[in-house]
This record gives sequence, structure tokens and C-alpha cells, in this order.
Amino acid sequence: MIRITSLASSNHLIQLMLRSQQRLQEGQVQVATEKVSQDYAGIASKSERLVTIENTRDLLTKFNQTNELMDLRLSVTDSVITGIEDALRGFRQDLATFRTTTMTGSTDVRDVQTSAFKTLKSIEAYLNTDVNGEFIFSGARANTQPVDFGLTTLSALQSKWDGANITYPTTRDTNIYHKMTPSTGFPSNPTGAGFTDLTFATAGNTITTANVAAQVDTITIAGTVDAGDTYSVTVNGTTVTYTVTGGEANLAAVRTAFVAKINADATVSAALTAANGGSPGELTLTSDTAGTPFTATANSTNNGTTSDNTATRVATTANANAFSNIPVGATITIANATASNNDGSFTVTANSGGVITVSETIGSNTSNDTGGGNLTLVSDISYYSGDEVDRSHDLNKYRDFTLDLNGVDPAFEKAIRGMFIIAQGQFNTAGGLDQNTGRAADVDYLLDSAIDRNPGGTAPFGTELTSNITQIFLDNGYDRVLIDQINNSNKQLAEFYDVKIAKEENIDPLEVYTALLDEQNSLEASYQVFSRIRQLSLSNFLN
Repeated sequence: MIRITSLASSNHLIQLMLRSQQRLQEGQVQVATEKVSQDYAGIASKSERLVTIENTRDLLTKFNQTNELMDLRLSVTDSVITGIEDALRGFRQDLATFRTTTMTGSTDVRDVQTSAFKTLKSIEAYLNTDVNGEFIFSGARANTQPVDFGLTTLSALQSKWDGANITYPTTRDTNIYHKMTPSTGFPSNPTGAGFTDLTFATAGNTITTANVAAQVDTITIAGTVDAGDTYSVTVNGTTVTYTVTGGEANLAAVRTAFVAKINADATVSAALTAANGGSPGELTLTSDTAGTPFTATANSTNNGTTSDNTATRVATTANANAFSNIPVGATITIANATASNNDGSFTVTANSGGVITVSETIGSNTSNDTGGGNLTLVSDISYYSGDEVDRSHDLNKYRDFTLDLNGVDPAFEKAIRGMFIIAQGQFNTAGGLDQNTGRAADVDYLLDSAIDRNPGGTAPFGTELTSNITQIFLDNGYDRVLIDQINNSNKQLAEFYDVKIAKEENIDPLEVYTALLDEQNSLEASYQVFSRIRQLSLSNFLN
């Protein structure tokens, strides 16, 4: 044997070269990827902290992605609200023009009612807008079309609401419906009192609620008895005034004469009865029909020698009537009645004092029915099929805002109610607009209240909820600004985490390039040495 190297030494040298080659390859991968390691095992001591930082960064990125989708939704909402506002302002201008006329001409009535109906259809279309397959005004029922008036022509509307026998609801509570049970009421107060129990009568086809009470208001007058002084009370728009003669013995005598004057008025006495109260200046107004409310105000005028007379009103007993929110013309559905032939759908033809009369036949006489606590009554008059569930959008882990805009927001509801009130009733009929010109002023207030933050005048149908188009714009704009601010903050934090992650994951190019060159030179030298050693033999030294 003349060769110097052995198999063992050769294998050892090859293993050393392979290790150098592996380090060279790892360095090449680091240069190509600019990463210290291709897995966390290569940076095991830093992996836990690094994973936490990366998860936080990824979460911020996902927040920004969902925020951008939400901004798209809010941007579309802005466009929809702009369209609704333009439509309402256009109709308000038409209504203002109508109010400058006699309001009894057929052309004028036709034009304003047509404008009201077209605006209703425009709002219906706007409120059915969807984004990414989700309706934006349906509340949590994103897959349900929120608004459907069920009307295609003005004639169809006027056939359903003739303005006389069947008038469109004038208040929010009667314009929106909910299910009623023995213990829960509707429509805008589902946690309020229900109907307690129902009594069904086949004679007259009536349904009566046990939850009914007569309204009682107390009027208190005061002051010196001076001839010429006046005390007045206004009930449902009718004013009764008593003028002091000076011949009354005292304030109690004035009060008694005032009571007689009120009861002598045919219009007022048809709604309530006045009576002397417990003190000399006190009188009470009691509804003649339990469950039928009235509105009353009291005033006084000082025309005598002493300016000290006053008149005030306080509500003593509130009106109670579980059926007060069910308008004539509504369809109600009874379910779970003790007598099953009392279940079904019924059309309301009259509603007075907690008693509703229906056009269909009541199946059985049943008193004080609760259906074992399961009896329900549902009214279907509402145009809205969504819900009023608020949803929350998380901007990041610590900030969010609430999405509470839906198709029955008071801004939309007031406008819709107003246009229905104008559009109802055919010309030259008892329910026509030409026969009920006061509707124009009432609706003008509703439109102002729907559009502006500070409407002028007095609410014709009682206190209205304050939401309006202007406020919706502000709230929507605030949410979009908040999204922009949070997105910028999230982006800055994500960039900071990227820097931290890069510091842990990325290579130092100079360090890696230097090590790579060293390994390359070492491997080249190893090849040369290995080749030279394999060439060595004893013959090289024997010659």
C-alpha cells in the first residue's frame, strides 16, 4: 500500500466539508430571504416574544381591514342620507308652495299629494340600500329588506287610507308595531304594560282589554276675584273661557261657574266631565270614556284691578289603554286564545276606550282570556321589517362605536308619517286634503323636525323624538373621522411592531455577507486540501 490517506480520514474530511457547505447554504438562504431563520426553532430564545408581537401586529392589520369595510358602509350611508335629505327638502318646498294657495284646488291638491307619494317611494328605495349583500337600515336583520310600504300607486294608498274612516296614524307609537302580550305592550315600549286579559264578544264582534283607565287632569285657579279676569281651558283644541263678573262671592264660586261653563260646551263635554275639586280653586277633568285620552291646557288673563290670577294643569291619573296604539284599518292577529276559534287575523273597524270592533266574526264569547299567559296580539301596520337591535363595531381592542341607525329612526319615521298624512284621502271627499287643510301645517312641522335640529313651532301630535337628518349626518361623520384616526393609529403601531419584528427576524447583511465569504473561502480551501491529500502517496517521497 503506497497511499497515505485512509478511508476514515477521508470520511472525516468529507464530513467537515459538508458542514462548511451546509453553513454556506444557510448563509445563502439568509441572504436570499434576509431572515435569520426560516422557522422559530432557529430563534428559539426569542420566539415567544416574537409570536406575541406578530399576533398583535396582525390583529391591528385585521382591525384596519374591517374598519375600511365599515367606512365603506358609512360612506354609502352618507350618500343615502344625502339623497333622502334632497328628496325631503324638495317635498318641503312643494308643501310650502301648496300652503300659499287656497289649498282647496284640485290641481294644487293633486300636485302636492303626488309629490308626497313620489318622495315616499324614493325614501323606500333609499332605505333598502345594501352593502356587500347586507341591508344597512335593517338593524341586526341584515338579510331582511327593511322597508316595504306595499303600495305602487297613489290611488292604492288613498284606497287603504281614506283620511276619514281610516286615517293614517299621527303619532310614532301608532306608526310602528310590536307584539302585545298580557304583560308587555307595544309598539315603542315593548316592556310596558300589556292588555292584562282580553274579552271576546260575538255580539258586535268586539275585543276588550282589561288594561284601561280614565284620564283625570286637575286644574287649579287662583287669584283675587276681580271683574274682567278670565280663566280658560283648552281641550283637544276647543277653548272654553269663563269671565269673572265680580258678583261671585269667592274663588270657589268662580270655580263652580267655570265648571258649569265647561260642561255646557257641547264639544268639550262630549269628551270629558268637569267637576269641583277638593279645594276652592280646584276642578277636575275626567274622560267620559276610560281609555280615550284628551289633551288639556289652562290659562288666565288679568283684566281686573289686581294682577294675581293664575291657572295651572297637572295630570292626576294617566290615561291607560293597551289598544290606544291600534289605529282603525289595522290588521291584528290573535294567537293562543283559550277558544281556538278566536285565533286568526281581524281588521279593526273601530277603536274606542279599550274596545276594538273588527269586521270578521268573533268565534266565541270568552271573558278575561290570557291563554294561560300565552295569548298574543300583533298589529301589522308597520312599514318596517327589520329590528331595533344596536350593533357594535370594534375599531381596535379599546375603541368602538354603536350602529343604531335603522329604518324606523325618528328622522325617517317623522318624514314618512308626514307624507302619508298628506297623501291620504281623495280630493273632494271627507278625508281629502282639501277638506283637511290643517294637515299641511302639521306636516310642515314634522318635516322640519325630521330634517333640522331646531324645528320651529309647536309639535301638533305631542312631543316628538329628536333625531333628525342633520344629526345623523353629524353622527355618521364623527364615526368616519374616528375610523380614520384609529386606522392611522393602528397603522403606526403596526409599523412600530414591524420594526421590532424585523430587528429580531432579519439578518445583519454585513455580518452575514462576511460570514458567507469566510465559509466560501474555507470550503474552497477544504476542497483544495482534500484533493491534495488524496494525491499524496509514499511514491512521492521515495523518488
